[in-house]
Parts: sequence; structure tokens; C-alpha cells
Amino acid sequence: MLHNPFLNRSMICSVDEFFGRQRELNYVMGRIGAPTPQSVSVLGERRTGKSSFLWHIAQKQVHSRYFDEPERYVFLLVDFQGRPNLSEEEFCRFFGEQLRAGVPAAVDIPPLRNTADILTAVQNLTGAGLRLVCLFDEFESITRNAGFSAGFFGFLRSLANLYPVAYVTSSRRDLPSLCHEEQIAESPFFNIFSKLHLGSMPEAEVEDLIATPSVAAGLSLLPHTEALMRLGGRWPFFVQIACATAFDLVMETGTDEVDMSQVEYRFQAETDSHFHYFWDHFNDTERAVLASLANQQEPDATLAHVTETLARDGYVQNDESGARLFSISFEHYLRQVLAKDGRSTRAGPSTASVASTADDESLRRSGSWSKRLKYTGAGLFVVSMLALLSHVFSAGEKPNDADAQLATSSRLSETNYPTAAGFFRLFELDVNDIFASFYPTYTRQPLGRVRITNDDSVPAEATLQFYLSNWQRRPTEKRFVLAPQTTQDVDLMALLDPAIVHLQDVSPVQAKVVVTISSRGQVQAIQQTQEVRVYGRGALRWDSVSRAAAFITSTDRTVDGFARSLLVAFEEEARALGTPGRNLIRAMVLFEALKQHEVRYVPDANTPYARSSVDKTTIDHVQYPAEVLKRKAGDCDDLTALYCALLENVGIATALVDYPGHIFPMFDTGISRNDADLLPLDKNLYVVFDERLWIPLEITQLDKSFLHAWRAGVDELSKLSSLNQRRLVVPTDQAWQEYPPASLSLANEVAPPDRATLAPHVQAAFAELRQLIDEYVETAYLDPLVVTPDNKQLRLKLIKLYLALLQYDTAINTAETHLLQKLGDPAATYNQLGVGYFMKGELTRSALNFQRALDLRPQDSGLRGNLDLVLARMGGQSDQEPGRVAPTGQAADKGAAEVVDVDDFYWLDP
Repeated sequence: MLHNPFLNRSMICSVDEFFGRQRELNYVMGRIGAPTPQSVSVLGERRTGKSSFLWHIAQKQVHSRYFDEPERYVFLLVDFQGRPNLSEEEFCRFFGEQLRAGVPAAVDIPPLRNTADILTAVQNLTGAGLRLVCLFDEFESITRNAGFSAGFFGFLRSLANLYPVAYVTSSRRDLPSLCHEEQIAESPFFNIFSKLHLGSMPEAEVEDLIATPSVAAGLSLLPHTEALMRLGGRWPFFVQIACATAFDLVMETGTDEVDMSQVEYRFQAETDSHFHYFWDHFNDTERAVLASLANQQEPDATLAHVTETLARDGYVQNDESGARLFSISFEHYLRQVLAKDGRSTRAGPSTASVASTADDESLRRSGSWSKRLKYTGAGLFVVSMLALLSHVFSAGEKPNDADAQLATSSRLSETNYPTAAGFFRLFELDVNDIFASFYPTYTRQPLGRVRITNDDSVPAEATLQFYLSNWQRRPTEKRFVLAPQTTQDVDLMALLDPAIVHLQDVSPVQAKVVVTISSRGQVQAIQQTQEVRVYGRGALRWDSVSRAAAFITSTDRTVDGFARSLLVAFEEEARALGTPGRNLIRAMVLFEALKQHEVRYVPDANTPYARSSVDKTTIDHVQYPAEVLKRKAGDCDDLTALYCALLENVGIATALVDYPGHIFPMFDTGISRNDADLLPLDKNLYVVFDERLWIPLEITQLDKSFLHAWRAGVDELSKLSSLNQRRLVVPTDQAWQEYPPASLSLANEVAPPDRATLAPHVQAAFAELRQLIDEYVETAYLDPLVVTPDNKQLRLKLIKLYLALLQYDTAINTAETHLLQKLGDPAATYNQLGVGYFMKGELTRSALNFQRALDLRPQDSGLRGNLDLVLARMGGQSDQEPGRVAPTGQAADKGAAEVVDVDDFYWLDP
């Protein structure tokens, strides 16, 4: 008996029934199987098969095709759909249940109640030689959940940093745009992901989806492949509906013939609701492109980026004849919608007219206008105002067509609307030049203003709408009251289309202001337009050094890929000097990587920073970090943005130095002013800024050593007075508040130099740094102790310094020498030895020395606390890995795998 193999509309839970997605599978599995597992964010529209894709990835029979040792991988598939209100505790418990079901019996996974339990479980997996791959479906249920803090996402990131853990998430949009608060959206957790868009499938894979199941079921649809693909395109969900419809018809009629006209009729009826959902969720520019394609017209060239996005997501297909809609049924649906809305199907609507239609359609869907407004006085006003605005913003003028603009103004003046004539005037519209790279700032900083006068003796309610043609999806609206017989200046804000950042050149566009005024029971609309220049990506005027922050794209995929792999490759070197030297060494590694990547300083001959920073009218251009990494050249502002982006990506705070005629970066060592002793460097090699120790770097000297560039930065900064240092240095995070970076990805991943190539250069730079430290320790500590060996405070500082630098044996030898020479308080010296052995991981010897100190000072509660700490930590354990045992109390929050700081202990005055 014939059965229909295409009926399944749920998640595909059979490896044999999963077709296609070979490129996407290779991409994900290649990253999971990398030496350091990498995480992937799978993005796709509704009904693109994201859940089926994750389920397929989780299957063991699939793993053997991609991994040499598939038994080493533990795949955990967690579906968060329908779980919008999970707490962190419930997440941990749910995570644990899924994990215990999927790991080998030999690995102990206790019930998980909190993140500490998850950490222990991951450590157990790692100890067993296993890799954990977490497949999180509908992960936006977690990012949107206010019960999950930024610390939780930081914890997830730390697992991927420290252990062989990878995440594969699915969501409709970028996860940072789906977070319940800005702090979550800005979490470094999202930097670990590369993005994979799940769009339409290649034609060959669609043919396989049609042919294989149908042949196996006894009714080959292969002869109808072309017709079925005209209906469903290369979208597997819709292809499946088309095939299922064909089977249903054959089974109903009892013949072997497939009547494609009936298939098309039924397909249209079943898919209209899906197409309606799509149309309802498209923005205005997307609707404009789709309407043009439905009308067999080429979309506006300025919207090419929108067409590309729609093609990526599956709505548009590109072939030798150009762009077209993915399905003839989708095209038919759109033409019906456009005809219903009263627009010709022979003329593609402008972005503005489509926006107007969308607003009208949304009003009709929520109920008839008469029912919603009941034609009260207020209702009549709203209807009148909406009709008027619809008229004003449906003119569809081209941005460079002055005749069309004049015609629009003429049509407006001829419209017979009730007015309070002569009382209101709109003048002095002043819109500044627009800079594409700063589009996020225009929602918080005005890009112009307009002056409005009310000559009437009564106040008036006004609604101002501002629209920048081509680059706004909808006008920006502002409501206010015009006081009688006054003139008011109104700032103009704009939410611009992010696609503006892809504009390359200068483009003149029309800015339009329409003010609708209600006064004395009448409605009046007045408007004014101005042609403004829009400068493309990278253009700016240097009226503030803070503008450089707009180009410090620390979360850019290219930047993240370059920096993250270096962080992993040189993780051991970054720990070589303990916590005090971690930022310094990471900055050094990134500098050497840029140097070996052959990035070079090339002065800008046309508009050097020295000139454009003085002449505020000069237009300069700054490259984005991804562009510099690809082109391997840039001037001082380009290289500063790149280096700051890399540092910020790995969690190192940066600042911009507005040196006269020049710009260069500083970075935070992570050491506070009070802990300056823990950074054993000459005080002339760093600056104190915002109560922390910062290192300036002359990034243009990439052809020199790290130490040379460091000294050059210090020399330049030292020429400024203390006042100017404070005035001319701007922290990047502060500058971001004023000039946030654009969200964009401009290039494919740029691989940094591999470890084998880079390691000798990092070692040479580290040797220079070590020599610098040794010279300082000798001058500041060892030489004075030779002269005054009983300087107990200085010796205590030295011991703390050695411990902070992870030089445990040197610290212990220094304390033992002090003890042998019978200098200072022996209880204090035993306590120092106890701390030294604790941090080294020799807990038995640590406890012994703490006990000796307590025997000499039995009433000292601080010493008792140190001893209780080590005894609690021993708990039958053998000696621990050096520096990896966290004390209780305040430091216990760090977890058992965090490095101990010297100040976490009680220190007895020597």
C-alpha cells in the first residue's frame, strides 16, 4: 500500500530521513573536531530545520564520518523550547539529567545543583579524556530569561576557555540581539561563536530530498522535480509540503498521475499562513525588495545588501538571470497582498510606500478603524493625521530627483485638509552630514535640528516625523507641545538601517521633516526637506578622539577568531608571571602576532591624523580592524583601533591617547595603584590612570620589539603634563558610551601566525621582559636587603612579589633564609612558609608551617584561619597542583580551579 513519506512536519529524528546540509555539517563538525573545540551559533529563519540539524549532529552514527576518535566526544542535546522561565538552578539540574544520560558509565556525574557542580562534571569528563559538545536548541529562551545573570554566561565562557568544551546554539537571530539586558548582550561569552546561517539548500540536495523518499515509497516524483522546486524552491520545509501534497492527491484519486495544477492549488492554500507570517515580520526595506521582485522588477541598487540578506535566509534565489523569489506561490501571495493594498502590480513600491502599507495592514489586522477609534473627536483626528502622513510619506521620491521632490511638495500644498492657517511655521532645518560608521550614535545624539514657530495664542499638540530617504526603515517620531507665541528648536534623532555601514562612497540623500499640528480642533501638516551628504564606511571628522571607539569592534568575528586562537595557543605563557603579568603578556603576544602577520604602519598621505585632528572640517578615513588584518597596513588610527579591539576582545581594558597630531593606545595591566608592588617594573614604565597601572604603547612601531614600542609610548606620554595626561586620555569603554561600534562583519576569518612560527618571537620578547623584571627586583629589593638584611617589611614585600609571580621556590628559600638567620618574628616567617607551600600545592608542609606559627602565637585568630583553611582543603587529599587551590572565605567564590592571590591570606606583621 502506498504511504506518504513526506508527512513529518516536526523535527526529523531519523538519520536516514535527514537530507542535505552537507556544507553546514562539514562546517560545524570541523570546528567541533578542531584541536581546540570551537563554538558555533546556528542562525536561521522559522522552518529552516534548525532543530533537525542539531538532532542530526548529536547522533553517534554521524560522528564516525567526521572524527577519528568519535568515542571521545560526548554530545549533549538540550531543547529549551517551552522552558522560558528556567532558573539557573533548574538549568543546572536539567543540564545534569541530560548529561548523565549521555556519558559512559565509567565517568561519575553526580546530580548537578549549581555551576560549581557543572564545573566538577566537566573536570571529570576532561580527566577521562572526553570532549563535551553542548547543543542548545532555542537558546534565546535562556538569553531572554532575566533569571540568568552576566556571571552565568561568563561561567559558560570560562568552561570553553579552560576545557575541551564547545557549544552549538540555534536561534533565529544573533544571540546578542536576543538578550534581556544590555550587560548580557555585551558579554564576552558571545565572542566565542562563529556564525552559520541555515538558509536554502543546493539544488542537488533538494533533488535528493524529492527523489529518494518518493522512490522508496513506490511513487517516483523525479519527473516532477522542476515543478515541485518552483513551488517549494530550495527551502526543505516547503519542498516537503509540495511533495506531501502530490502524494496525497495520488492516494486520493487512485491513479499514478500527478496533477501539478491541483498540487499548486493545494500548496498555495496550505502555505499562505506561513507566507503571511513572513510578510508580517519583514522590515520595510525587505518588503520593498520583495515587492519589486514580485512585480518582476530589479530591486533598487541601493538595497543590494538587503537582497543579499534575503537570499542568504532563503527568501530569494540568485541564478544566471538575476534575483527572484524562492517560490512562485510566494510570488503569487505577494502580488495578492500588493493588489489588495491598492498598489499596481506593475510598479515596484518605494520603501516609504511599503512602510505605509505595513502600518495600514497592521491596523486592519487589529480591528477595523471605525471599531478601534469609534469616530470620536480624537478618533477623527487620528484618522486624519494617519491619512495625511500616509500621503506625505508615500511620495516615493528618489533621493537625487529634485523634480520629484518639488512634485511631492506641490501635491501636499494642494491637499484640502482643515488647517489653522498662518499660525505655524517650520524653518531653519539644519541636518548635519551623516557618517555611516556612526549610525548607532544618531539614536542618542542629534544629527540636526529644526525650528518651529507657533504664532497662535493657544498651545498646540505637535508630532514631528523625521525621515532620511533610503536609510531609515520608518520615520523617527517625536511628540511635544508648542507653547503659544513661541519658537522652539527640536533636535532630530534617527534610527538608521545598519546596512548603511556598507556604503562605500559619498551619497547625497533627502532629509524630510513633517510636523503634524493639532490646534483648535483642526489638523495641519507642514514639511521641509534638505539634501544632505552621507559619507560611507570609515569616514569621520576628528572633533573628538573618542570617535575612534566606533572602530574598535572587539566582538567582530574576524577580530575574535584572530585573538581567541592566540589566547588558547599561548595560555601557558600568559600564566608565567601570575596574575600581575597576565595582561602584560597577553598584550605582548598580540603585538608579536601582528608583527609576524606582517601588519605594518603606513602613514596616510592624503589626510594624516596630524592634519585632520587639527582641522575639524577635514574628512579622514579609518579602517575597521578586520580590514587592517586583511590588508596588513594602516596608519596610526587604524592600528590603534585594531590593537584596542584585540585587547578588548581578550578582556583587557584599553584607552585612547590624543597626543598632539597623533593617536596611540594604552592598556590596563589589571593592577591597582595600591598593589603596584606586585608589578615589578620601574615606575617610569607605566602611568597611573583611574587608580590603576596602565602601559602606553606606540603601536606604529610594529617593526620594532614590544619593549621598544612600550618605551616609545612612555616617552611620548611623559612629554605631557599630568593635567594633559588626564585630559587627553579617554578610556575605550567610556568612549563607547558616546560612539558605539557598528555591528558588522567585513571579512572572512584571518588566521594568526601558528604557534610554531610565533613562539620563538614571543619567547624572545618574554626574555626581554624577564630581564627587565630581574633588574628591577635586584635594584629595588635584593641590593637594599644586602645593606639592611633586617628590613623585615621589605623582605615581606619581596616574598609576596615572588608568590604573585609564581616563583614559589624562590619565595620559600627567601623565607627559610630569613628563619635561619633568626631575623624578624619566627611566627611571621612560618606563616610565610605556610602560604608559600599552600600556593605551591604542598598542603602537608603548608599545614605544618601554619601549625608552627600558631604554636608561637596561639591566640592569633588569623593564623588559626590559615591553618583551618589548609586542613579543610586537605580533606584526605594529596598535594595539589601548584597555585590551583582556592582558599575559603572571600576567595572561595572563585572556584577550585582559580589561581590564588597572595592577598587572600592572613599575613602577620614581621
